[in-house]
Amino acid sequence: MLPLQATLSVERARWELGYDPDQRRLSSGLTEEDADIVEIDCASGITLCSPILAELADLLHQRQEQNRLGRARAVLLLTTRRSAGPFAAQEPIAAAALLRPCLAQAFQIPEPQVQEQVFLKDSEELYDEDKAGQQHLSCAAARRIDEAILELRQCHPNTRLIISDVGGLPEVKPVLAASARYRFDQHLQFLRRGETAGQRAVRRVIIPPSESLTTRYQVSQLIQGGALDAAARLAGAVEAAQQEKEPWRRWLIETVRFLNGDLSTVQGDSRLPWPDESCMRRLVEQIAAADPALRVAFRVESALRASDWPAALRESFNFFDISRLARVRKELSNRRSRRCIDADGHSFYPKLVRKALQHRLPRQWKAKQCIPVSGERGHKANVLTKIVKLFREDRLADVAQLHEMIEPLRPLRNREAHTGLREQDIQELRRLAEGLPAPSENLRGGLDHSPSHPAEVHEEGPATPPLWSTGNPRFLANPAVQAILQKLGVPEPAALYDGLIEAINHDMDAFSFRECKKGSDDDQRK
Repeated sequence: MLPLQATLSVERARWELGYDPDQRRLSSGLTEEDADIVEIDCASGITLCSPILAELADLLHQRQEQNRLGRARAVLLLTTRRSAGPFAAQEPIAAAALLRPCLAQAFQIPEPQVQEQVFLKDSEELYDEDKAGQQHLSCAAARRIDEAILELRQCHPNTRLIISDVGGLPEVKPVLAASARYRFDQHLQFLRRGETAGQRAVRRVIIPPSESLTTRYQVSQLIQGGALDAAARLAGAVEAAQQEKEPWRRWLIETVRFLNGDLSTVQGDSRLPWPDESCMRRLVEQIAAADPALRVAFRVESALRASDWPAALRESFNFFDISRLARVRKELSNRRSRRCIDADGHSFYPKLVRKALQHRLPRQWKAKQCIPVSGERGHKANVLTKIVKLFREDRLADVAQLHEMIEPLRPLRNREAHTGLREQDIQELRRLAEGLPAPSENLRGGLDHSPSHPAEVHEEGPATPPLWSTGNPRFLANPAVQAILQKLGVPEPAALYDGLIEAINHDMDAFSFRECKKGSDDDQRK
C-alpha cells in the first residue's frame, strides 16, 4: 500500500480498480467495453493507493500547521462485509487491513487506534421500510454506526469529530451525520476533499433544509396534539443564530409563555418585536385583549388533547376559579370602575353590588363594608360559592352549571395538590376524559373506598353532563364554558384556539427558508 503522502504525486485516470475473482486479475475499466481498460497480473504483485484519503490527510495536516486542528487521536473506518446478494463480490473486505498502516503513519497514531466498524454484514438487507413506504438505512446498520460514534465520544470526550463521507453508500450519510451531531453536538466538521475538487464555493446555510422541514413537521404534530410546551422546547433547542434565521421559533416560545401566564410578551419594554405579517402576533394580541380566563381555558384544552390528565384536572379548577370571579364581578358590580370584588379577588364589598340586587344578599353582609372572599368566621361556605347559589337561576346560571360538573372531581383535585395522584386516580380521569363507562360494582369492590376515592364522588340521581368532551374541542365545547366565555367577551373560543394552531403553522412556513429567498443568486456568484 502506497503511503498517503506519496499518493499525492500519483497521476491517475481512474480512482477505482475492479477485481475479477475467477480470472484473478485487477482492471481499471468498469466494463469490458471500456476503451482504456488495463489488465494487471496480480501474481507479480501490485501497489495500491487511496487518493481521496491522501487528499483528506493532506488537508488535515494543513489545518494542523495553521493551528486550526490538534493532533489526531483515532480514526474510524465504516465498511461493509456482506456474504450474499448482488454486491457480495465487491465488498471491501481488506480495506481496513490495507489502510491501517497508512493511516497510522499519516496521522502518527498507534495502529490499534485505526478502528473498523462493519455496519452491514452477512445476508443483511441494506434497507428498512417505514409505514409510508419510504426506504431507510436498516436499523441494524444504523445502530452499529451510532454505537461506533458513541464509543469515539466516550473514549475521546474533549475532541472534535472530522467526517469525510466522500463516496460510499448514499443511505449511510444522513444517519452518520445525525449520529455525529447527536453525539458530538457542535464539535463536528465535515471535509469532502476530492468529491468537490474544482467546484465553486458553496454558500453557507445556517439551518439545513432537511432539518428545518423535520423540525416543522414535529412541531406541527405536537401542537395538533396539544403539546404546546413540548413544541416550544423543540423549536427553541437551537442556537441563537438559527432562531434569528427562523424567527417563528422564538415567537412560538413567547406565545406559549404568554398562554402560561407570562405577560411580558405583550406588555412592557421586553415586548417581542413581531412583524405585522406574523399571524401569531395577531392571534396573541387578540387573546391578550380577552379576559385572562381564555388563556386558562386554552391550557385545559391543550392538556386534554395531550392526554395530560393531571394538568387538565388542575387547569380545569383554575378556569372555574378565575372565571367565577370574573363573572361575579361583571354581573354584580354597580359600575365598571368600582368592582364589588377587589382586583386581587381577596375581598367582597356588599355595598358595591347593584342596588337592584342587594336585597338578595344575606342580611349580615349588608351591614359590612368588606368580607374576605375566602370565607368569613361562622360561615363554612366560601363567599363566592354562596354568591353563585344566590344568583344561580339567572345572573350566574352558567357558573352554577360548571360548578355542578366540576365539583365531583374536587377530591381528586385536593389529592393532586397535596399528595399526588395514584394509578387508580389517573385511570378515573382517563375514563372521564375519554367517555368510558364507569367500572361495574364487581370491579369497584376491589378499589379503595376511602372518602377521597373517586368511587365515593358518584351520587345517585340525574347524570351530570360531562366536564370534558371525547372529541376535539375537548373543553371548549362544554356549553357552560362557552356561555361563560361568551359573557366575558369571547363568542367563539374553539374557533380562536384552532386559529392559533393555524397561525403557528402559517408562520412556520412563511418565516422558514428565508435565507434562501433573497440574494441567493448573488451569494452563489460570489
